[in-house]
Amino acid sequence: MNSDEIRALSFATMDDGEELARAEIYGLLARLWFSPPDDELMQQFKVAVTQALLPLLRKARGRIVFVGSYSGRFTFPFLGGYAASKHALEAVADAFRLELRPSGIKVSLLEPGAIKTEIWRKADGHHEALLREVPAIEALYGDSLAAMLDTPKLGKATGIAPARVGKLIAGVLQARFPRARYAVGLDAKAMIPFFWLLPTFLADAVIALGLRVLARSR
Repeated sequence: MNSDEIRALSFATMDDGEELARAEIYGLLARLWFSPPDDELMQQFKVAVTQALLPLLRKARGRIVFVGSYSGRFTFPFLGGYAASKHALEAVADAFRLELRPSGIKVSLLEPGAIKTEIWRKADGHHEALLREVPAIEALYGDSLAAMLDTPKLGKATGIAPARVGKLIAGVLQARFPRARYAVGLDAKAMIPFFWLLPTFLADAVIALGLRVLARSR
């Protein structure tokens, strides 16, 4: 089934008047089913610039530094579309690193946690628009959704400065033996090994507990 057929199926469900079905799709994939193929989700998967520069990188035996996210290692509820793009970038970085090794090109992936950027303001606006457009989603997901809608506030309060990431990129580009992956920020350094070590059922329980705690503290 291609992307056009998937979106047609989604709209057919909406035409049946089942608003809760529409809300469920919105909740699961942050409304990305309804975006054009080259918008939002698809844009996040593109690495065309890197591919275009490969001939020059081969000549110079250069380096590639991808900036991903700790969301490429685990997924929080209601962030499926974003996390999917970061999981994909993990795979792209692995493939590039292995494929370009014979050419002497070193590839690294940065996995930062929260960074103080415009993403948090944009997330606030996106969530507000989503609730206005599909009111049923709030009733469907309840406190879990409410707790996740508060995460932009945490990100703005606890995120690291973008300059810190820039400094690390410069260091990776100059390192004699750059690592394949770099966790950036205390949250990433703590959460990546934590979720890697936990069995899936325990990780799910921890996330569910965290959402309940956040919901009660609102």
